[in-house]
Amino acid sequence: MTDVILVTGHDRHLGNEGASSPSASECYFWRTWAPSLRKAIESHGHGLSCRVFHRRESVAPYNARQADLVDRLNRARPRLIVDLHFNAWQGTNTGVTCVHHPASTRGALAARTLIAAVSVAQGTKALSPLAQTESWAGTELVVLTQTEAPAVILEAFWGDNPDDHDAAVAALIAGATQQAIADAVADLLSEWA
Repeated sequence: MTDVILVTGHDRHLGNEGASSPSASECYFWRTWAPSLRKAIESHGHGLSCRVFHRRESVAPYNARQADLVDRLNRARPRLIVDLHFNAWQGTNTGVTCVHHPASTRGALAARTLIAAVSVAQGTKALSPLAQTESWAGTELVVLTQTEAPAVILEAFWGDNPDDHDAAVAALIAGATQQAIADAVADLLSEWA
């Protein structure tokens, strides 16, 4: 069993790279930073194990690629899943939020805990957690609905807001976000033990 799985948001299949920021799309942004998040979690001192999952490159249809991800996540039996993303809309929004399944008490707690930790690390606004099972486009959020472990989708910043993006990147470069997420995950998992 793995304690935590970090999932890098989106994939490189047919333009499904996610939202864009001045530095990269969601897919490439989190593929760059996920290894340092994993390292921070594993070196935290609580003996936690962490793995990074990427959505597989495939010519399979979207639903088949999502089913593959869910299958791999459930077979790994993590105690917590954090799907890494960022938002984008009109260039003026700011802040950190998390999406969790409406029926998941642990998902809701993880969402609140990660929002607080990441917003402090970045010096950005802590937004309310979102309890939902579908994306704004109406697609099922399978990481929340079909996985057995508590799961959240971390929307760490607004990629089209230069100030929000720059604060997020600066906090990652300084290691503050990695440490904040590692602390939050360690606290959550010790509480759930």
